[in-house]
Amino acid sequence: EILTGRQSFANQVPWFGMPINPELTLLPRCFQDAGYHTIHVGKWHNDGHPRDKGYTVTRRVAYLDNRNDYNTYGHLMRFAEPGGEVEGHATELFTDAALEELGRAPADRPWFCYLSYTAPHDPHDSPEPFASLYDPAQMPLLPNFMPEHPFDNGDMLIRDELLETWPREQAAMRRYRARYYAIISHLDHHLGRLLGQLR
Repeated sequence: EILTGRQSFANQVPWFGMPINPELTLLPRCFQDAGYHTIHVGKWHNDGHPRDKGYTVTRRVAYLDNRNDYNTYGHLMRFAEPGGEVEGHATELFTDAALEELGRAPADRPWFCYLSYTAPHDPHDSPEPFASLYDPAQMPLLPNFMPEHPFDNGDMLIRDELLETWPREQAAMRRYRARYYAIISHLDHHLGRLLGQLR
Protein backbone atom coordinates (compact mmCIF):
# COMPACT_ATOMS: atom_id res chain seq x y z
CA GLU A 1 0.00 0.00 0.00
CA ILE A 2 2.86 2.42 0.72
CA LEU A 3 4.45 1.89 -2.70
CA THR A 4 1.22 2.15 -4.68
CA GLY A 5 -1.15 4.17 -2.53
CA ARG A 6 -3.68 1.40 -3.17
CA GLN A 7 -5.03 -1.47 -1.11
CA SER A 8 -4.12 -5.00 -2.14
CA PHE A 9 -7.38 -5.40 -4.08
CA ALA A 10 -6.33 -2.55 -6.38
CA ASN A 11 -2.57 -3.09 -6.56
CA GLN A 12 -3.16 -6.85 -7.15
CA VAL A 13 -0.74 -7.97 -4.41
CA PRO A 14 -2.70 -10.01 -1.85
CA TRP A 15 0.49 -11.74 -0.57
CA PHE A 16 4.24 -11.11 -0.29
CA GLY A 17 6.28 -11.11 -3.49
CA MET A 18 3.40 -11.20 -5.94
CA PRO A 19 3.79 -8.87 -8.96
CA ILE A 20 2.61 -5.31 -8.38
CA ASN A 21 0.13 -4.10 -10.99
CA PRO A 22 2.50 -2.74 -13.68
CA GLU A 23 0.03 0.00 -14.64
CA LEU A 24 0.51 1.71 -11.27
CA THR A 25 3.11 4.42 -10.69
CA LEU A 26 5.07 3.65 -7.54
CA LEU A 27 5.97 6.20 -4.86
CA PRO A 28 9.74 6.16 -5.47
CA ARG A 29 9.19 6.61 -9.21
CA CYS A 30 7.03 9.69 -8.51
CA PHE A 31 9.84 11.17 -6.43
CA GLN A 32 12.46 10.19 -9.03
CA ASP A 33 10.41 11.75 -11.84
CA ALA A 34 10.15 14.94 -9.79
CA GLY A 35 13.95 15.16 -9.62
CA TYR A 36 14.58 13.54 -6.26
CA HIS A 37 17.58 11.33 -5.51
CA THR A 38 15.86 8.12 -4.32
CA ILE A 39 17.35 5.57 -1.93
CA HIS A 40 16.16 2.16 -0.70
CA VAL A 41 17.80 0.43 2.26
CA GLY A 42 16.68 -2.80 3.94
CA LYS A 43 13.82 -5.23 3.70
CA TRP A 44 12.18 -5.80 0.32
CA HIS A 45 9.12 -8.08 0.29
CA ASN A 46 7.90 -7.17 -3.19
CA ASP A 47 8.47 -8.58 -6.65
CA GLY A 48 11.61 -7.69 -8.58
CA HIS A 49 14.32 -5.47 -7.13
CA PRO A 50 13.92 -1.95 -5.70
CA ARG A 51 16.38 -0.54 -8.29
CA ASP A 52 13.77 -1.40 -10.94
CA LYS A 53 10.95 0.32 -9.04
CA GLY A 54 12.26 3.89 -9.00
CA TYR A 55 15.19 3.85 -6.60
CA THR A 56 18.41 5.47 -7.82
CA VAL A 57 20.49 3.77 -5.11
CA THR A 58 19.84 0.50 -3.24
CA ARG A 59 21.84 -0.80 -0.28
CA ARG A 60 21.69 -3.95 1.84
CA VAL A 61 18.51 -5.27 0.26
CA ALA A 62 17.04 -8.06 2.41
CA TYR A 63 14.67 -10.27 0.44
CA LEU A 64 11.77 -12.32 1.71
CA ASP A 65 13.05 -15.44 -0.04
CA ASN A 66 16.72 -15.20 1.10
CA ARG A 67 18.10 -14.47 -2.38
CA ASN A 68 21.79 -13.74 -2.80
CA ASP A 69 22.05 -10.25 -1.31
CA TYR A 70 22.41 -11.64 2.19
CA ASN A 71 22.61 -14.63 4.46
CA THR A 72 20.57 -14.52 7.60
CA TYR A 73 19.80 -16.11 10.88
CA GLY A 74 17.14 -14.02 12.52
CA HIS A 75 18.36 -10.41 12.49
CA LEU A 76 22.02 -11.30 12.03
CA MET A 77 22.89 -10.62 8.41
CA ARG A 78 25.87 -10.60 6.09
CA PHE A 79 26.11 -8.54 2.90
CA ALA A 80 28.70 -8.67 0.13
CA GLU A 81 29.69 -5.13 -0.83
CA PRO A 82 32.42 -3.68 -3.08
CA GLY A 83 34.67 -3.00 -0.06
CA GLY A 84 34.15 -6.51 1.35
CA GLU A 85 31.58 -8.28 3.48
CA VAL A 86 29.75 -6.56 6.31
CA GLU A 87 28.04 -8.54 9.04
CA GLY A 88 25.97 -7.71 12.08
CA HIS A 89 22.50 -6.96 13.34
CA ALA A 90 20.18 -5.82 10.54
CA THR A 91 19.03 -2.71 12.42
CA GLU A 92 22.58 -1.43 12.77
CA LEU A 93 23.58 -2.44 9.21
CA PHE A 94 20.54 -0.74 7.68
CA THR A 95 20.97 2.43 9.74
CA ASP A 96 24.67 2.63 8.85
CA ALA A 97 23.88 2.25 5.14
CA ALA A 98 21.12 4.87 5.25
CA LEU A 99 23.42 7.34 7.00
CA GLU A 100 26.17 6.69 4.45
CA GLU A 101 23.81 7.17 1.51
CA LEU A 102 22.28 10.33 2.94
CA GLY A 103 25.81 11.67 3.35
CA ARG A 104 26.46 10.94 -0.34
CA ALA A 105 23.18 12.36 -1.62
CA PRO A 106 23.58 15.25 -4.10
CA ALA A 107 23.50 18.61 -2.36
CA ASP A 108 21.75 20.34 -5.26
CA ARG A 109 18.47 18.41 -5.16
CA PRO A 110 16.09 16.83 -2.65
CA TRP A 111 16.22 13.19 -1.64
CA PHE A 112 13.79 10.45 -0.66
CA CYS A 113 15.05 7.55 1.46
CA TYR A 114 12.96 4.46 2.15
CA LEU A 115 14.53 2.67 5.13
CA SER A 116 12.83 -0.66 5.83
CA TYR A 117 13.85 -2.40 9.05
CA THR A 118 13.25 -6.05 9.87
CA ALA A 119 12.92 -5.24 13.59
CA PRO A 120 10.92 -5.62 15.76
CA HIS A 121 9.84 -8.72 13.84
CA ASP A 122 10.41 -12.08 15.51
CA PRO A 123 12.67 -13.77 16.56
CA HIS A 124 13.42 -10.60 18.61
CA ASP A 125 17.20 -10.99 18.70
CA SER A 126 19.09 -7.95 19.92
CA PRO A 127 22.73 -7.48 20.91
CA GLU A 128 24.02 -6.50 24.32
CA PRO A 129 23.53 -4.33 26.24
CA PHE A 130 19.96 -4.24 24.88
CA ALA A 131 19.37 -7.99 25.25
CA SER A 132 19.75 -7.64 29.05
CA LEU A 133 17.86 -4.38 29.56
CA TYR A 134 14.65 -5.97 30.80
CA ASP A 135 14.41 -8.52 33.58
CA PRO A 136 11.87 -11.17 32.54
CA ALA A 137 10.85 -11.70 36.16
CA GLN A 138 9.77 -8.06 36.34
CA MET A 139 7.77 -8.06 33.09
CA PRO A 140 4.02 -7.90 33.67
CA LEU A 141 1.79 -10.21 31.69
CA LEU A 142 -0.77 -8.65 29.41
CA PRO A 143 -4.30 -8.61 30.85
CA ASN A 144 -5.49 -10.87 28.02
CA PHE A 145 -2.85 -13.57 28.64
CA MET A 146 -4.16 -17.07 27.96
CA PRO A 147 -2.18 -20.33 27.81
CA GLU A 148 -3.79 -21.14 24.45
CA HIS A 149 -5.92 -19.48 21.80
CA PRO A 150 -9.62 -19.92 22.61
CA PHE A 151 -10.22 -20.96 18.96
CA ASP A 152 -8.26 -22.01 15.87
CA ASN A 153 -7.52 -18.80 13.98
CA GLY A 154 -6.22 -20.66 10.92
CA ASP A 155 -2.54 -19.81 11.51
CA MET A 156 -1.68 -21.55 14.75
CA LEU A 157 1.76 -22.78 13.71
CA ILE A 158 3.54 -19.91 11.95
CA ARG A 159 6.33 -17.49 12.84
CA ASP A 160 6.12 -16.22 16.39
CA GLU A 161 3.55 -18.87 17.26
CA LEU A 162 6.49 -21.31 17.18
CA LEU A 163 8.83 -19.27 19.40
CA GLU A 164 7.46 -20.80 22.60
CA THR A 165 5.80 -24.10 23.46
CA TRP A 166 2.08 -24.66 23.92
CA PRO A 167 0.36 -24.21 26.24
CA ARG A 168 2.06 -20.89 26.97
CA GLU A 169 3.59 -20.63 30.43
CA GLN A 170 3.65 -17.32 32.27
CA ALA A 171 7.45 -17.39 32.68
CA ALA A 172 7.89 -18.02 28.95
CA MET A 173 5.68 -15.06 28.05
CA ARG A 174 7.59 -12.82 30.45
CA ARG A 175 10.82 -13.83 28.65
CA TYR A 176 9.12 -13.18 25.32
CA ARG A 177 8.04 -9.68 26.36
CA ALA A 178 11.54 -8.88 27.71
CA ARG A 179 13.06 -9.86 24.33
CA TYR A 180 10.43 -7.82 22.50
CA TYR A 181 11.05 -4.72 24.61
CA ALA A 182 14.80 -5.18 24.10
CA ILE A 183 14.59 -5.23 20.31
CA ILE A 184 12.34 -2.16 20.35
CA SER A 185 14.88 -0.33 22.53
CA HIS A 186 17.65 -1.37 20.14
CA LEU A 187 15.64 -0.07 17.19
CA ASP A 188 14.87 3.19 19.04
CA HIS A 189 18.59 3.69 19.67
CA HIS A 190 19.41 3.44 15.97
CA LEU A 191 16.46 5.61 14.96
CA GLY A 192 17.91 8.15 17.38
CA ARG A 193 21.22 8.00 15.51
CA LEU A 194 19.40 8.62 12.24
CA LEU A 195 17.30 11.49 13.58
CA GLY A 196 20.36 13.03 15.21
CA GLN A 197 22.20 13.05 11.90
CA LEU A 198 19.19 14.51 10.08
CA ARG A 199 19.00 17.33 12.65
